[in-house]
Amino acid sequence: ILYAPDNRLSMLPYAFHVRKDRRDLLESINRAVSIVYPAYPTIMSRYNNRYLPYRPSTPLPVRPLSIDLLSQIFILFAIL
Repeated sequence: ILYAPDNRLSMLPYAFHVRKDRRDLLESINRAVSIVYPAYPTIMSRYNNRYLPYRPSTPLPVRPLSIDLLSQIFILFAIL
């Protein structure tokens, strides 16, 4: 099976999952799909990542909420 239905795309129902090191298989799948499905370039443009990977500009420390921290926040709001 070379394709799987993609429930996230209602107009374009095909999604292909191929390992990156299998370029030979990927190229043959691309050729076959472009023959069968005339809107193939539109589908592939939907899967291209148009944005850079997210990297925060300033590394802020992340601290999970705890009961102690929440009680301090509630006391602060009670004072204000």
